Amino acid sequence: MRGSLKLFEDIITPQHQPVAVMTVSKQGRSAELHTLRNECLLDRYFYYINFTDKRYTAVLEILSREFFIAQFTIQERIDENYHKLLALKQQNPQKAYFQKKWSHLVW
Repeated sequence: MRGSLKLFEDIITPQHQPVAVMTVSKQGRSAELHTLRNECLLDRYFYYINFTDKRYTAVLEILSREFFIAQFTIQERIDENYHKLLALKQQNPQKAYFQKKWSHLVW
């Protein structure tokens, strides 16, 4: 991240010591992190639709707050990964499946 070394070094080491220059091989968004985010987003969507009594619009609002992305973007991700939602529906997972898979989230 831009400036991350400076932020760390300025706080931890005395100012008179030279700060090493950090090289970044690739900048931009991580495809791997986007894939994980989208997988979690789909699981959360599936959970809210199937295990709560919330309406579609309410689910989009909740997901928008949880993932810090626009509702339109959520709708796009759902459309792009519709086949994954169908596969998830065929698996018929219970609440425990999501609790185990994403243990750091409250289900």
